[in-house]
Amino acid sequence: MPKLSKEQYAILNLLFHGNTEITLARYTSFPLHLSHFLTNEYFTLDGGFCALGREDIPTFAKSELWEYLDSEDFEKLIFQSSIIGKSYEIQKENLKNKSIELVDQRLINSVYQVSAPLIQGDLALIQVVHGYIEMIIILQKNQQNEWQKLCEVFIQLNLAVDDN
Repeated sequence: MPKLSKEQYAILNLLFHGNTEITLARYTSFPLHLSHFLTNEYFTLDGGFCALGREDIPTFAKSELWEYLDSEDFEKLIFQSSIIGKSYEIQKENLKNKSIELVDQRLINSVYQVSAPLIQGDLALIQVVHGYIEMIIILQKNQQNEWQKLCEVFIQLNLAVDDN
Protein backbone atom coordinates (compact mmCIF):
# COMPACT_ATOMS: atom_id res chain seq x y z
CA MET A 1 0.00 0.00 0.00
CA PRO A 2 1.45 3.43 -0.91
CA LYS A 3 2.49 5.80 1.86
CA LEU A 4 1.50 9.42 2.31
CA SER A 5 4.24 12.00 1.84
CA LYS A 6 5.46 14.51 4.46
CA GLU A 7 3.50 17.23 2.64
CA GLN A 8 0.32 15.15 2.81
CA TYR A 9 0.85 14.59 6.55
CA ALA A 10 1.42 18.34 6.98
CA ILE A 11 -2.09 18.86 5.60
CA LEU A 12 -3.61 16.18 7.85
CA ASN A 13 -1.81 17.68 10.85
CA LEU A 14 -3.19 21.12 9.99
CA LEU A 15 -6.76 19.79 9.78
CA PHE A 16 -6.60 17.55 12.86
CA HIS A 17 -4.34 19.56 15.16
CA GLY A 18 -4.31 20.01 18.93
CA ASN A 19 -5.23 17.37 21.46
CA THR A 20 -8.86 16.97 20.47
CA GLU A 21 -10.00 13.36 20.50
CA ILE A 22 -10.79 12.36 16.94
CA THR A 23 -11.67 9.02 15.41
CA LEU A 24 -10.22 8.80 11.92
CA ALA A 25 -10.55 6.03 9.34
CA ARG A 26 -7.17 4.29 8.99
CA TYR A 27 -7.41 4.13 5.20
CA THR A 28 -8.01 7.06 2.88
CA SER A 29 -10.74 6.96 0.28
CA PHE A 30 -11.42 9.00 -2.79
CA PRO A 31 -14.96 9.04 -4.17
CA LEU A 32 -15.33 8.85 -7.91
CA HIS A 33 -17.95 11.61 -7.83
CA LEU A 34 -15.57 14.26 -6.43
CA SER A 35 -14.54 15.76 -9.77
CA HIS A 36 -18.24 16.44 -10.44
CA PHE A 37 -18.14 19.07 -7.66
CA LEU A 38 -14.84 20.69 -8.68
CA THR A 39 -16.43 23.22 -10.99
CA ASN A 40 -16.91 26.95 -10.87
CA GLU A 41 -20.67 26.43 -11.18
CA TYR A 42 -20.79 24.22 -8.10
CA PHE A 43 -18.58 26.56 -6.05
CA THR A 44 -20.95 29.40 -6.92
CA LEU A 45 -23.96 27.34 -5.76
CA ASP A 46 -22.38 26.67 -2.35
CA GLY A 47 -22.29 30.35 -1.47
CA GLY A 48 -20.28 31.78 1.38
CA PHE A 49 -16.73 33.05 1.53
CA CYS A 50 -13.13 31.87 1.22
CA ALA A 51 -9.97 32.87 3.06
CA LEU A 52 -11.87 33.40 6.32
CA GLY A 53 -9.51 34.22 9.18
CA ARG A 54 -6.49 34.60 6.90
CA GLU A 55 -4.39 37.69 7.40
CA ASP A 56 -2.30 37.31 4.25
CA ILE A 57 -5.18 37.61 1.76
CA PRO A 58 -8.57 39.34 1.86
CA THR A 59 -11.80 37.36 2.21
CA PHE A 60 -13.63 36.76 -1.07
CA ALA A 61 -16.83 35.03 -2.22
CA LYS A 62 -16.72 31.33 -3.19
CA SER A 63 -18.14 32.38 -6.55
CA GLU A 64 -14.81 34.21 -7.12
CA LEU A 65 -12.62 31.25 -6.13
CA TRP A 66 -12.01 30.13 -9.71
CA GLU A 67 -10.63 33.58 -10.57
CA TYR A 68 -8.33 33.49 -7.55
CA LEU A 69 -6.85 30.03 -8.16
CA ASP A 70 -3.91 29.25 -10.39
CA SER A 71 -6.10 27.62 -13.00
CA GLU A 72 -3.37 25.38 -14.45
CA ASP A 73 -2.52 23.85 -11.07
CA PHE A 74 -6.19 23.52 -10.15
CA GLU A 75 -7.01 21.84 -13.47
CA LYS A 76 -4.24 19.33 -12.71
CA LEU A 77 -5.78 18.68 -9.27
CA ILE A 78 -9.15 18.07 -10.89
CA PHE A 79 -7.56 15.61 -13.30
CA GLN A 80 -5.77 13.84 -10.41
CA SER A 81 -9.07 13.55 -8.54
CA SER A 82 -10.67 11.84 -11.53
CA ILE A 83 -8.01 9.12 -11.86
CA ILE A 84 -6.95 8.36 -8.30
CA GLY A 85 -8.09 4.93 -7.34
CA LYS A 86 -5.85 3.79 -4.55
CA SER A 87 -6.13 3.96 -0.82
CA TYR A 88 -3.36 5.00 1.57
CA GLU A 89 -2.89 3.84 5.14
CA ILE A 90 -2.61 6.67 7.64
CA GLN A 91 0.18 5.96 10.09
CA LYS A 92 -0.34 7.20 13.65
CA GLU A 93 3.35 7.95 14.19
CA ASN A 94 3.15 10.67 11.50
CA LEU A 95 0.23 12.46 13.16
CA LYS A 96 1.08 15.19 15.66
CA ASN A 97 -2.25 14.90 17.49
CA LYS A 98 -1.70 11.82 19.65
CA SER A 99 -5.40 11.84 20.63
CA ILE A 100 -6.41 10.58 17.19
CA GLU A 101 -7.70 7.03 17.17
CA LEU A 102 -7.36 5.21 13.86
CA VAL A 103 -10.08 2.66 13.12
CA ASP A 104 -10.92 0.31 10.29
CA GLN A 105 -14.69 0.92 10.55
CA ARG A 106 -15.99 3.66 8.29
CA LEU A 107 -19.74 3.38 8.63
CA ILE A 108 -20.00 5.07 12.00
CA ASN A 109 -21.07 8.73 11.99
CA SER A 110 -18.40 9.75 14.48
CA VAL A 111 -15.52 8.58 12.25
CA TYR A 112 -13.79 11.10 10.00
CA GLN A 113 -12.97 9.80 6.54
CA VAL A 114 -10.48 11.64 4.37
CA SER A 115 -9.06 11.34 0.92
CA ALA A 116 -5.34 11.38 0.38
CA PRO A 117 -4.48 15.08 0.01
CA LEU A 118 -3.79 15.95 -3.63
CA ILE A 119 -1.02 18.50 -4.11
CA GLN A 120 -0.08 20.50 -7.18
CA GLY A 121 2.24 23.48 -6.88
CA ASP A 122 1.11 25.64 -3.96
CA LEU A 123 -2.46 24.26 -4.06
CA ALA A 124 -3.90 21.16 -2.43
CA LEU A 125 -7.30 19.66 -1.93
CA ILE A 126 -8.68 17.04 0.38
CA GLN A 127 -12.13 15.57 0.79
CA VAL A 128 -13.41 15.16 4.37
CA VAL A 129 -16.53 13.25 5.40
CA HIS A 130 -17.89 13.32 8.95
CA GLY A 131 -21.37 12.02 9.60
CA TYR A 132 -23.60 13.52 6.95
CA ILE A 133 -21.24 16.39 6.19
CA GLU A 134 -19.03 16.05 3.15
CA MET A 135 -16.70 18.81 2.05
CA ILE A 136 -13.79 19.64 -0.17
CA ILE A 137 -11.10 21.70 1.51
CA ILE A 138 -8.78 23.68 -0.73
CA LEU A 139 -5.46 24.65 0.80
CA GLN A 140 -2.71 26.98 -0.28
CA LYS A 141 0.86 27.50 0.84
CA ASN A 142 1.55 30.89 2.34
CA GLN A 143 4.76 32.93 2.00
CA GLN A 144 6.31 30.95 4.89
CA ASN A 145 5.75 27.75 2.85
CA GLU A 146 3.08 26.50 5.31
CA TRP A 147 -0.28 25.05 4.30
CA GLN A 148 -3.34 27.13 5.16
CA LYS A 149 -7.02 26.62 4.42
CA LEU A 150 -8.20 28.69 1.52
CA CYS A 151 -11.78 27.49 1.13
CA GLU A 152 -14.25 24.83 2.24
CA VAL A 153 -16.86 23.76 -0.29
CA PHE A 154 -19.69 21.63 1.07
CA ILE A 155 -20.97 18.78 -1.07
CA GLN A 156 -24.73 18.49 -1.05
CA LEU A 157 -25.96 15.29 -2.59
CA ASN A 158 -29.54 15.35 -3.79
CA LEU A 159 -30.98 12.27 -2.13
CA ALA A 160 -34.61 13.02 -2.98
CA VAL A 161 -36.41 10.32 -4.89
CA ASP A 162 -38.63 11.29 -7.78
CA ASP A 163 -41.93 9.40 -7.49
CA ASN A 164 -42.85 9.94 -11.16
